[in-house]
Amino acid sequence: MKINLKRLLPALLLVFFACETDTQELETNNIENTTSLNKKTLKGGTLDNLEEEIVRLENLMQWVSFLTAETLLDSPEAEIEFRQNISSVINSNVAKRVTLSKLFSYDNPAFMAAFQQTHFEYESNNWLHWDESCGRPSEGRPVLPPSGGCNTFCTFINAITNYYCLEMYLPNGYVTPLIGSNQSITSSAHPLNNNIYNNCYAHPGCDDNLNINPFNLNSYPNTLVVRPYVDGKNLCEYEQLDMDFTLFLNN
Repeated sequence: MKINLKRLLPALLLVFFACETDTQELETNNIENTTSLNKKTLKGGTLDNLEEEIVRLENLMQWVSFLTAETLLDSPEAEIEFRQNISSVINSNVAKRVTLSKLFSYDNPAFMAAFQQTHFEYESNNWLHWDESCGRPSEGRPVLPPSGGCNTFCTFINAITNYYCLEMYLPNGYVTPLIGSNQSITSSAHPLNNNIYNNCYAHPGCDDNLNINPFNLNSYPNTLVVRPYVDGKNLCEYEQLDMDFTLFLNN
């Protein structure tokens, strides 16, 4: 959990969103036709470029998961909207999922406002945790693809909802309520390789060097895993990665 900084009022954030919505929608539409290649091939023209982009993408996914966990624990209203958006995974009795383009939408104003506040707090602290001994995504600040004319938060949202095809996968499902209970959230991301494990972070908490895998998955309730998805419509293929993203922590 974060320490309390000088908080932005949610009402002011909603006004800010209302003022920016039209502009950001135009910016998103403008880049949509130029980024399908990235969804298909991760853009990398050389092996070195591809490897760099894979590292950047995994770090971005870890930050989305990390900031979402913080947001859900900080805002009951955001947590309600999150709960309303997740749906069951086919052929699983417990797992849930939601695409980031559905979750990070102006149809979810409380979630968006609370997430922006969390994003602002980490960005203004140079993407460091308030307690330097606490865990956070290990590759530092997220490196975002360009989206001309956008502010930092708009660029972040464009990246996770439009530039890449990403979803949030909850292999253990979702236990509620979170607020005012002893429930915790674990954030992680797909490793973008065939490993069966990856770094994870406990919220609330201050644990470093945690690792999640199929053998300890049940020890981490409310696990959020951000991963790419393939849509079968020739838009989101990630051809150069050549793996089944659904196998990681499949439950």
